[in-house]
Amino acid sequence: MLEPLTLGVRDAAALLGVSHWSIRRWIRIGRLPALKLGRRTVVELSALKLMVESNRSKDGSNAAE
Repeated sequence: MLEPLTLGVRDAAALLGVSHWSIRRWIRIGRLPALKLGRRTVVELSALKLMVESNRSKDGSNAAE
């Protein structure tokens, strides 16, 4: 089965285990790139993966907080 290229804001939030408001805030401040497709805001799955990888620390603690 094919992996989706994009996810809606709520699906992206569920995947990361955060609120959709967090995803929207990250988009607004430029931390997470997003696309407008019609009236929908979507996030590329590759951008989510990159964000997770870039925030992973070597000791396992959360570097973003």
